[in-house]
Amino acid sequence: MINTRNRLSDQLEREKVEIENFYSHFLGLKLDLYPNFLEVQESKTKSLGRFEFIPESINEDFFIGLYEELYGQGSVLFDYYCKGTVSSSIGFQQKRPKSYLMSHLGNPLPDVLNKNISEVKDGFVLMTPKEGIISALRLRTSEDCRLDVHGSTYFFAVDKLGNLLRMSGYNGYFSVRSCDSCNRNKNSGFRKVSIF
Repeated sequence: MINTRNRLSDQLEREKVEIENFYSHFLGLKLDLYPNFLEVQESKTKSLGRFEFIPESINEDFFIGLYEELYGQGSVLFDYYCKGTVSSSIGFQQKRPKSYLMSHLGNPLPDVLNKNISEVKDGFVLMTPKEGIISALRLRTSEDCRLDVHGSTYFFAVDKLGNLLRMSGYNGYFSVRSCDSCNRNKNSGFRKVSIF
């Protein structure tokens, strides 16, 4: 008789292997995410779909640099009101654990459309810059697809001048920019995430 008590579901096993392979192939890191995914399986929290591992020790700028290294100089656009890099420009964002798994729907368009940051209800856990950058990079490397080809994902994060940070993937570029925090667009908005 096969013991299935601590066996991951097929979906979670597939997600685990894909993430471990990404970090091994592109970053040279050997991860064992079995305990993390077992915790997901045993939790009562419903995952939203596509999983990502978010490491504490690697910042947003590293993943943006990796994106540009893989897809060529000029494949990433920066446009900040605040000078510096993505990591150095973050003034505030939703709190997160140190290193963790997160899941999101992974749809081409965000989940909460046509709302600005002041209109988003309290209680939502929404995507932050590092989560978005890793999600966009992994989707591009695994499926050659892009998030946000018709709009932007607004992050629950503002730069040091109080401007909202967002990402988009249209016109063949991956861009992370800041915009007015009152900005609203029918194809742009926030992505809900589950944290594990």
